Amino acid sequence: MNRTLSLAKTLSPTFYHIQRLRAQNILFEGWHVEDSTSPARFVSGKGIVAASHAFVKLYPTCRAERKHTAGFLTRHLSREDEAASPLVSVYSKEAAKTEALRRVSEGRESVALNQVLITMEDAKEYGGVWFRNVNKWIKELRMRGAPLPPNADDEFLFLHFVPMRVLRKRIEVVEGLQSLDLEE
Repeated sequence: MNRTLSLAKTLSPTFYHIQRLRAQNILFEGWHVEDSTSPARFVSGKGIVAASHAFVKLYPTCRAERKHTAGFLTRHLSREDEAASPLVSVYSKEAAKTEALRRVSEGRESVALNQVLITMEDAKEYGGVWFRNVNKWIKELRMRGAPLPPNADDEFLFLHFVPMRVLRKRIEVVEGLQSLDLEE
């Protein structure tokens, strides 16, 4: 069973959004937010590349693997040692807008959003793209007492990179922006 693409439905907030995605053969839709301090960066010709390529099992099968994976997840989410993270955060549309505007209001430079769109054709032609929903991953790793980020349901973590073939558009966010429209 291919578990990598089964999470796409959890991103969709409404029944109608799910139907639209299915009609367009879209398996996943999200946005990566970056700025000049982000460890995971857009690299032309490659996609969005994580700062580290450390080994992490997305579906650990034993206690030791869960503990190892939980350590990487905790460090990534707490932003303690994000520079060494092999994970790339991708958010739902609303969470990405909120995150981008937060970064702009903090005075961060070079804030940009990258649209991630994985279609059935992408999956058939290139194989799976490895990602997990934060909330589900924390529960599966049995991380009792782990603080959930406020956007845990709307954040997905890709392992090592988001390939160029699934990036559809890039939006540079200007300084002083008060609102953001990600519609086509």
